[in-house]
Amino acid sequence: MGTSASWLSISTKPKDAALAELDLLDSGAPVQPGQSDFAGATLPDGSYLLVLRGAMHPIVSPSSLEALSAGATLIACTEQDNTNAAMACQVRNGKRVWEVVHILDEGPDHLDVKGRAPKALAGLLEAARQARAQHGHDAVMGVPDALARKAAGYPAGAAPAPAFTRLEPVPGEPFGSPTCLWRRILQTEQAERFEQEQPDLLAALAPRVARALAPLGFAPVQRPGVRHQLARTVGELTQFVRPVAGAHGRLNALLEARHALADRIVDEYTPTMNWPGDPPYALLLSRLEGRGDRPYAVHNAADLDAFGALLEARLPHWAAQLADLRALDRASQKSYADQPLVNMLLKRRYHLLAGAWLTGNPDLPALVEACAPSEERRAQCEGLLALLREKCQPLP
Repeated sequence: MGTSASWLSISTKPKDAALAELDLLDSGAPVQPGQSDFAGATLPDGSYLLVLRGAMHPIVSPSSLEALSAGATLIACTEQDNTNAAMACQVRNGKRVWEVVHILDEGPDHLDVKGRAPKALAGLLEAARQARAQHGHDAVMGVPDALARKAAGYPAGAAPAPAFTRLEPVPGEPFGSPTCLWRRILQTEQAERFEQEQPDLLAALAPRVARALAPLGFAPVQRPGVRHQLARTVGELTQFVRPVAGAHGRLNALLEARHALADRIVDEYTPTMNWPGDPPYALLLSRLEGRGDRPYAVHNAADLDAFGALLEARLPHWAAQLADLRALDRASQKSYADQPLVNMLLKRRYHLLAGAWLTGNPDLPALVEACAPSEERRAQCEGLLALLREKCQPLP
């Protein structure tokens, strides 16, 4: 099937089931192998054959083959001509039955064999060694492919040739992490390569975020351990916005805030309690946008540009929406609905309770229960509320 390519045959599993597991759709359009990233054909014995553009394709990675082989038998092969390396294997129900690997750097006759390979291997290897001795080329590299073809029932030059059709990946969710294993592997590989090309994703996004929020009065502000943070103050409310990054291009944005009156009351109630200074209100953009905690997966320049455009469009919207304590309190209660508040630092819980009291939140009693599971903690929360009633009035 040519060098720098991968292929596999799938038997004892229906074609539609296999394609569904691989997140592939059959377009029905005729194609020759190598003319598209994915091509598929049904072999005479009913097995389904996939030809994949490029060597060492994620679909033929060990973990992907093991997952796909549940209830099926797979024959897979991959060849990489620039290193003269080739691999073929059979996997059944998650177990590797046999595997043969040739790497020219290990020697011209190198062939690593694991498991019980088909009997045809001995004859193929001997013929390849003779060809190498006569002609001087790396004939052993073709052994894995030839063995896999025999095992799959698809010898080279078989007639009639299978009718291949173009396969297309199922469209994925923008910035999403795919559920299909091989696509997750590919996305991680792409993200790692992109991180080498663009090692500081946050630095690339920061100017776009700054330009988008400047009309609202946001400006850079320094905070220990925090990069690319912008802030503005509206009355007694100070807002902070910054892009944040996780591993392998998992990006998000964080909108934080603190209210000066709530700070003063809580500080008076807990004068000796250590507090790291982080804003008590912290909302992920993904949560505000209805994605939950799922970050925005960025694994190439186009993704980064699209995420930058999203930040430019949505961060000003949410900054404006959350510019008063009442809106911030509502958004926080919704955001923290599925998070145990009891796991938060106590002083942060006090800030949230103070904000809820100041805004007249009708769910304040339930919030007290969530923040204080013990009688002692509940009494402390009630003490804070008593100080609020003594020192100030709810906001209009």
